[in-house]
Amino acid sequence: MANVNYRILFLWAIVPITSITAHNLTHKSKSLSLGEVTLFLVREHLIHLTSTVVLAEHTTLDETYGTNVDLLEYILHNLDEKIVAQLYMHNYTAQPWEYYVFIVDSLEAFREIYHGFQHNLYERHFRFLIILTKYPTEFSYILEEMFKLCYRYDVIDVNIITDHPEMGVSMFTYFLYSEKVCRSCLPKLLYKFSDGLENLEKVFPEKMNNFQKCPFKVTSRILSPFLSFNGNTSNPQPIGDWDNLYGIEGNLLKLLAQKLNFTIDLRPFPVDRSYVEGNRTHGCFYELEDSKVDLAIGCFGGSIPSTWIFSPTSPYHNAPYLYVVRGRRSLNALSRLAQPFTNEVWLVIAAFLILAITIT
Repeated sequence: MANVNYRILFLWAIVPITSITAHNLTHKSKSLSLGEVTLFLVREHLIHLTSTVVLAEHTTLDETYGTNVDLLEYILHNLDEKIVAQLYMHNYTAQPWEYYVFIVDSLEAFREIYHGFQHNLYERHFRFLIILTKYPTEFSYILEEMFKLCYRYDVIDVNIITDHPEMGVSMFTYFLYSEKVCRSCLPKLLYKFSDGLENLEKVFPEKMNNFQKCPFKVTSRILSPFLSFNGNTSNPQPIGDWDNLYGIEGNLLKLLAQKLNFTIDLRPFPVDRSYVEGNRTHGCFYELEDSKVDLAIGCFGGSIPSTWIFSPTSPYHNAPYLYVVRGRRSLNALSRLAQPFTNEVWLVIAAFLILAITIT
């Protein structure tokens, strides 16, 4: 097995050596290199989306180590001073950046460099540019496996750039939902850079605004007024008829299905109570963790244990008022002995004692 090599640097400002733009690269777009394309995407597109880009380089083949290192150094030496470049150090980080550029030579290299990536912060929307420096023999299979690895951790905006023997430097991505296939990670050609850099409008196309009538499996907990169901809730078979869903979240779900063009596959209602206890899940949460369903609704609130397992949605309602309730003052055993009653109770007791003494 080849030696594993990691390049670790931290760079806050780079003085540009050359100027690479769409204008001065158009005349030689037929023979653009991976470095020129990557630098163009970072300087002309990503710079409008973020101020920081994380670069990560890893090789598993001795023959491509020099190529990867040269590509990394080329990008670093020609970056614009307006963007910050940080090299990924393969360590745990609680606040990862959102834009990553991976320079790898194989599927194995990407797996190894991605293994230590922080995956439990589902609320972050990551965007990856993967520069594949060696064209693989099983091209479609390798790209599909790389996309599957990204999708496993909810990374949808992923592009793989490689030097195709027939099309030249090209960019591929995957679309989960299409008219023919639902949840597909098959590679799709996004752009051929031989057509010119000036024609590229968007690096990361919109993928989650049309689900192409794909079904979403939904588990739910009946709790009015958030969710109600007009039908037999004890039916052991998949209910399917989501038109009988009502309530705040039921109506919201149906509106989302209409807006985003997906269908609702309503599953049987769980018998167990739904909650998260440590690493164990129950009810709707268990079905969600076991990948039996895609979505759980029914007035579920986010908690620290659940956010390490699931991806919560944003609140659909925020009250304009903030209520502050004073907590009860805790008393120790001695205080409880000396003050068993409140002042009002003591007054009532004293009144009864005075009345009893007066009568006798």
